[in-house]
Parts: sequence; structure tokens; C-alpha cells
Amino acid sequence: MLVVVLALLFYGAGGWYFSGQIVADALEVDYPGTVYDLEVTAITADSVTISDPDGDDNELGREGIYGLQWEGGYAQIERILDRRPGSATRSFSLLQGTPPSEGAKVDITRYAFPVDAATAFGAAQQEVEFDTPLGAMDAWVVPGTRTTWAVLVHGKGATRVETLRAQKIFLDAGFPVMTITYRNDRNQPLDPTGHYRYGATEWADLEGAVRYALGNGAGDVVLAGFSTGSAIIASFLDRSGEAGRVRAVVHDSPNLDLEAAVSREALERSLPVVGLPIPRSLIWAAERLTELRTDVDFEELDYVDRVREVDVPQLVLHGTEDARVPIEVSRRLADGAEAVRLVEFPGADHVEAWNVDRARFEREMRSFLDQLAA
Repeated sequence: MLVVVLALLFYGAGGWYFSGQIVADALEVDYPGTVYDLEVTAITADSVTISDPDGDDNELGREGIYGLQWEGGYAQIERILDRRPGSATRSFSLLQGTPPSEGAKVDITRYAFPVDAATAFGAAQQEVEFDTPLGAMDAWVVPGTRTTWAVLVHGKGATRVETLRAQKIFLDAGFPVMTITYRNDRNQPLDPTGHYRYGATEWADLEGAVRYALGNGAGDVVLAGFSTGSAIIASFLDRSGEAGRVRAVVHDSPNLDLEAAVSREALERSLPVVGLPIPRSLIWAAERLTELRTDVDFEELDYVDRVREVDVPQLVLHGTEDARVPIEVSRRLADGAEAVRLVEFPGADHVEAWNVDRARFEREMRSFLDQLAA
């Protein structure tokens, strides 16, 4: 009897505790700010040395192209010229503002480009609004020469800037590009539930964007989703009457199974006090309690099988070291699906395939887009 009571206490109290973490980390609306927690210790016209006092910024010493931002400017950093404990010297290319001085506080970001397409690469960007069930929402539109528009959907908690790495590829290929916001984004309408819904409601906002494109010269669309942006696309393809106007889909680190992503992150955490790994059975209990205390249905938010059945070409780009969305989700999506091509990027973290291997990322996307008639 005592064993049963202890088990109930463990799974009840422990499940409720970790359920609270799931709600806080995955469902509550949040707008992460920029944290300038790194410091410039040396700067030249083409190199910068950055120190990491806390030693926890993985991107500081990771090969690839990243953004470096500070109050008053933005640059790209790339080649690692020197690596020492707590610091790295990297190549430096100023994109905006004035170079930082020694002692300046900076932040490294995977976005790699500043602000918007107009600032990042001089695109003729327009600010527009499109209609949704919750009211008008904001989008960027950059004209192109094709009648197929690209509609880009950023991930949860991110901004439209996340899409710039791929946006340039679409623009160079002649696609008009529409980069959207959706409910719960900063300065946009909130979902009535007060939670992120991983496509369960946001799909209707994407539908409004697609209708805007179709009403402004688009004959059809290519959709591109980043992380949870792919979940929104998946739900749109499953529910929208406009799904037949989609010619192709690009997924970057697609978060198509929320429960798999939650379980992945939970396995990296430990039990309070004792510090032992969280048992999978406790993670399962926490997920079930999350369903009871919120409006989330994890089964509904597993889109993999439904996306596999969509009969349009789909390109999936995913890093093998993704710490948020297990690459197994994309492998399951591509397994046996003739319309789905999965390209894995060794060593790349979440939505960092472009950063780790820009040449290959762009080559794969150009090849995929070239298959679509003008």
C-alpha cells in the first residue's frame, strides 16, 4: 500500500510540477528580448574577439555564419581565427551601424541578418496588412517576377527576421515573397486561449495571408515554415479550403510533433533535489496533466502522418544536433514518402542548417525551387 501511495505522490506531484514547466516553456506567450551577455575584447576592420564570461554560449565557438548585434549596429561573424577558453576571434563583416568598441556588450544570433529585407539586402519591401479571423495582421511583401508567391512562416517566439536567410533565396529565384505574422506575435492579436496553439488555431491566420497573395496577383503559393511555422503550415494544409493552391512546401527544422519536442527537452532536465534524469513515465504523466489543465491535445499536434499524405513536393532541411525538435521527426516524415526530400545537416542545431553550411542549404533550396515552373 505504501508503494502505491508513494507512486501516486511521485507521479501526481512530480507530473504537476513538470506540467507547469511545459505550460511555461511551450504554451505561455512570451517575447524573448536580446541579452547582451558577451563582451568585445578586441576589434579590427575584419575581425572581432569576443569573450564569454559565463562560458555557456555554444554559438561563439561553433563553425558557421552568425549575426553579431550590439546597441547601434549589426555584423556577420564567420571564420574562427583563434579559439581559447572563454573567448573566440572570428572574421567580422559590418552590415549596419558603426563597429562596436572594445568593452561593448554584444549578442550572437542565428538570424544572421538585421531588421528586415530592406535593411539586410536592399529589397523593395512593402509593409501590408492581411485579414484574419482575429483582425488585421502585419506582413512584409517583396515583389518578384513569378506568379507563384512564397509565403514564409516563422517559428514560435521568433520574429519575421528568422526567415531572412531563406528569403534571399526565394527573391533571387524571382518569387514574390510574403513574410507573415500570426496571432500571439508581438503587436498582433492574441489567441483567445492565451496560449500558443502550434497550428491548431494559427492556420486560419496563414489562410488569410494566402488569400491576400491570391488576391494580389498570385496564381498559387509555395509555403516555407521554420520550426513551429511548419506546424502552422501542416494544419493549414489539413484544414484550409485554400490548400489546393499550394504548389510546394519547404520545412526548416519542422516542429511537427509537439509531444516529441517536449519529451526531447524534458530528457535534458533532471529531477529537483536528487538531480537524477526525469523518467520517461513521469514525462508522460506531465504531458497528460498538461492536456487536462490546458486546451492542448498532443495527438492533434502530431502532424507527421498527415503531412506525409500531402501530394505536393516538400523539402525538409534539418540539423542532426537539433536540441529542440528531434531530427527523428523529420526522418519519420520522409520515410517512404515519395514527395518528401529530407536533407540532413551534420552538427547543425535548431534552425541553424543555413548557418552551419550556407552553400549546401542554398544549393538544395535552389535545386528544389528550380523544379517549379515559372
